[in-house]
Amino acid sequence: MEKTRQHWALLCLIIVASLFYLINLGERPLEDYDEATYASVLKSSFERSNFLSFEYFGANWFEKPPLYFWLAALNAKVFGFNEFALRLPSALSGITVILLTYLIVIELSGKDRPSAIFAGLILVLIPFFTAATRNMRMDTPVTACILAALYFYLVGFHKQKYLVGIGIAIGLGVLFKSIIGFLAMPIILIWSIATKNWSWIKNKFFWLGSLIGLALAAPWHIYESIKFGSKFWQDYLGYHVLGRFNENILGSKITAGYYLHSLWKLSQPILPLIFIGVILVLFSIKNRRYLAAALVSVFFIFILFSLSKTKLITYYTPLYPFVALASGFIYYELKNRARRPWFIHALAAVTVITFGYSGLSEFFYPQIYVTRAAADEKAIGLYLAENGNNQEINIFNWNHHNAVRYYSNQLTDSLQFNTGRAPKTPSWMILPTEVLALNEPLKNFPIPYTGEYLTLIHLINNEK
Repeated sequence: MEKTRQHWALLCLIIVASLFYLINLGERPLEDYDEATYASVLKSSFERSNFLSFEYFGANWFEKPPLYFWLAALNAKVFGFNEFALRLPSALSGITVILLTYLIVIELSGKDRPSAIFAGLILVLIPFFTAATRNMRMDTPVTACILAALYFYLVGFHKQKYLVGIGIAIGLGVLFKSIIGFLAMPIILIWSIATKNWSWIKNKFFWLGSLIGLALAAPWHIYESIKFGSKFWQDYLGYHVLGRFNENILGSKITAGYYLHSLWKLSQPILPLIFIGVILVLFSIKNRRYLAAALVSVFFIFILFSLSKTKLITYYTPLYPFVALASGFIYYELKNRARRPWFIHALAAVTVITFGYSGLSEFFYPQIYVTRAAADEKAIGLYLAENGNNQEINIFNWNHHNAVRYYSNQLTDSLQFNTGRAPKTPSWMILPTEVLALNEPLKNFPIPYTGEYLTLIHLINNEK
């Protein structure tokens, strides 16, 4: 009977996570820049029947490894080439992260299931994690690999064969997001310091897993090296990893302060929970080392990605499971030491409700990683796919191109006053709707689409 209740508790958590990550997953258009770019890259692979070397509108594309694209391609074969299929690997990875968070708390709390459920719910309700998981991005899949490596490390304390999973998880993480997959190693080192357990380093299963992980990750990298030589590594690691770390190659205006402000505004009460956790670590509590390890992991990931000159909020995705783990350990310690446990249970319920407000708000009214003009970009792109006639497409006074390119399956050019280039006739022009209102001459041309944010104009020669 007890085991049945335990299984039902976990099942309910997985169902909640599935509802958050799968319902209406394909409803929103693909977003600039990453989603639309990745979709175009995968579409090109289908057109060329080549899923080893990627291209973006005919140009070699070395930005990301292949595993996400392979999984998305399988989904597209089953569900069709659509937004749902393209985002599904990320959504399923999110459910996996929730499960791993639950299992880690179970492993370290003496199978205290209320604490594990609490940690899982906290993670489900963090808006930033939900937003990343409902996008075609590699951040949640690589987070799943990092957390899997930690889980296999922890279970390996008493079941040594599980240590083989560390290297396998890291190998898969590398295939999802390049060097970020190796982030599992410093995390494991942090937990090794906290637990004072280093026996895994000499264990044959750890090294066997490392060899398997290498066998998983190496072949594609070797293939690309043979086919493209140093050009591959210069772009794959030199530009997209070292370049992003050393300079702001995307022109992003995001700072660590902006991220913390957004976290405070959209993901309460993450920061208060971290503050409570730090206070508890200062006192002698039974499982202080686990709470300390979770908190240090949060700070390490935050500092690491804050040091990068190119900053995107999605980069911080791997820290949220450790916030959830810390929350589970805080709840476990407080309820087991409190003279009035009901007060701690009530406080936990209030915390879940508070997270629920922000988490449900992001689910029903997405704000994070959302471009408000995405619907207009999709509508214009689909119209051009049917009616573009391969005519030149210019975008005036609008910085986002990738979604229009994906849905139209055509390249676009930026048109500005200072470019010294006039649009051809016939050609297409996309511009903000508010700009059209200020340019009466443009209204004399056919306007096949006008939306709240963007308008499409067909520039043709009106002379008879």
